[in-house]
Amino acid sequence: MRLIPVLDTEDWRSFEKQVFAEKQSFTFMEQAAQKLWEQLSSVLESGELTNASMPCVRSFKYNAQKPILVLVGPGYNGGDAILLASILHVKNIPYQLVLLVAPDDLTGDARLAWQKYVAINAPYKTIIGEDQLKNHLESGFALIIDGILGTGQKLPLEPWFEVVERCVVQNAAPIFAVDLPTGNLSATWTVVLGGPRTEVYARQNYGQWVWADLGYDPEIWAQFAKKELYSPQWEAILPPLNPWLHKYQQGVVGIMAGSELMPGAAHLCCDAALRTGASVVNLCIDEFWPHSYSAQIPEVVLRLRKTDGEWRKKVQAWCVGPGLADNNATRKAFAALWEKREAPMVVDATALDFLSPYLGSIKSDSSPVILTPHEGEWQRLWGEVASTNFKARVEQVCQAAQQWKLFIVLKGPTTLIACPQGRVAVWSSPQGAMAKAGMGDILSGIITSFCSQGMDAWWAAILGVAVHSRSAYLAQKTWNQRSLQAREVVAFLPKIIEECSL
Repeated sequence: MRLIPVLDTEDWRSFEKQVFAEKQSFTFMEQAAQKLWEQLSSVLESGELTNASMPCVRSFKYNAQKPILVLVGPGYNGGDAILLASILHVKNIPYQLVLLVAPDDLTGDARLAWQKYVAINAPYKTIIGEDQLKNHLESGFALIIDGILGTGQKLPLEPWFEVVERCVVQNAAPIFAVDLPTGNLSATWTVVLGGPRTEVYARQNYGQWVWADLGYDPEIWAQFAKKELYSPQWEAILPPLNPWLHKYQQGVVGIMAGSELMPGAAHLCCDAALRTGASVVNLCIDEFWPHSYSAQIPEVVLRLRKTDGEWRKKVQAWCVGPGLADNNATRKAFAALWEKREAPMVVDATALDFLSPYLGSIKSDSSPVILTPHEGEWQRLWGEVASTNFKARVEQVCQAAQQWKLFIVLKGPTTLIACPQGRVAVWSSPQGAMAKAGMGDILSGIITSFCSQGMDAWWAAILGVAVHSRSAYLAQKTWNQRSLQAREVVAFLPKIIEECSL
C-alpha cells in the first residue's frame, strides 16, 4: 500500500501551474488521453473500469451498433476528450464528436489538440443551440463522453452549459466523465486525471471512479498538499509468514463478542480473523452462550469471560464489541480487560457505548486502541458528525483521534481512517451490498488479525478497510448487491489476502 497525498482544488490548480510551466503540458494531455482510452476500452469490454475500488452501479453492455458521443467544452477537459476521440477515430470505433463552442473559442492545449484532430480529417459537428442539441441527442448513443467542463467550473453553470447539462440528463445514456463530471451530471464512470483530489470524495456524482497516474513527480505533488490527507493505493504489503514461529508467537487473537441474541456477530468476527492470518482465535463467552454454535468454526477456542488464565497473556490483539449484550456483567468484563490491556485493542459496536469513562486514560505510549464506529455509533460517543461537508468531516475525525490518542475508522461509503499523529486516510468504496448486518463485524476481525501479526495499528486499519472493501466487491460479482450477505464476503478474503501478499 502507498499513501498518496490528496490535494484540494486550489492545491491542484497551483500544482498544475508549476508543473506545466516546467514541462510541456500537452505531453500530459496526450498521456491523459491514453489513460482515458485504457479505461474506456475496459468499459466497452466489461462494463467496468479497471482497478476500481467500488462496483459500477449501472449494468452496461456495449452496443457497437450505436456510436459513442464525445461532448467537448472549451478547456483542458475538452482537449483530453478531443485526443480520446482521435484514438476512437484511428481504431475505427463508431463515434461522433460534438464541439459545444466555436473552434476559435478553444483555449490553450485544447486548441492544439483540435489542430491535431482536424489534421487527420476526423469528423465533428459544432452545436451551439438547445434545439439542435436535443435533436442530435435523440438519435441514440452507446454512451456519452463528458469532456465539457473541468476543475475551473463553478456552480451554477453558465446558461449554455446548464442547457447542455439538462439535455444530457434527459438523454439518460451512461456517462463516461473526463476527470470530473460537469455540473450535477451523474457519471456512470469517471477517470480522475493526475491524482486524488478532495472533490472526488466530497461529491456523489462520480459513479465508479479511478484515478490515472500521469507520471507527475510524487515529491512535487506532496509539496502542494496542505493537509495530511491520504489516498491508499492498493499494493502488496503482507510479508511472508515466518516458518520458524509457532502458533503462539504470531497471530494470537482474543475476541469478546456475541451474545444469546447475536451469536452470528462473533462467528463472523472470528472467521474473518482466521481467514486473514490469525493463528489462534480465543472467543470469550458467558455461561449462557450456545456452545454448540462454535462447531461451525472448529478452530476457535472458547474461553469464559469471567475467568482469567495464562492464555490472556499470549493474546497479541483484542477485539471487543461485535454482538455483545449491554448489561452489567459485560461492562465489568470490558472494564477488567481495559485495565489489564497490554496489546492493541479494536473496539466496535456495543463496546463503543462502554468507552466514555476510559477515553482520558489513553497515553501516548499505551497499546493502541482502534475504534470502528459508523455514524450512529459516533453520534452516541461524540455527537453529530458532518455528513455532507467532507472537509469538516475529516477535521472532526482528525481532531478526535488527536485529542483522545486513538486510531479511528469512521465507516461509511467513504471511510476515514485517522491516527493520533494527525494523519487521515480516505478509502472511497460506495457499495450498496455493504450496508448489511454483519459487515462491520468482519472488518473488526480483519483489523484485529493484522494487529496480532505485528502490523502497525495505522496500517492494520488501512489495510483492513481495503481488504474488506475489495472482498465485498469481488463477492457481489458472484452474488449481486441485493443477495449478498456478510458471510459470503468472508469466503472471498483468501483471494484478496493472496493479492496483497508479497
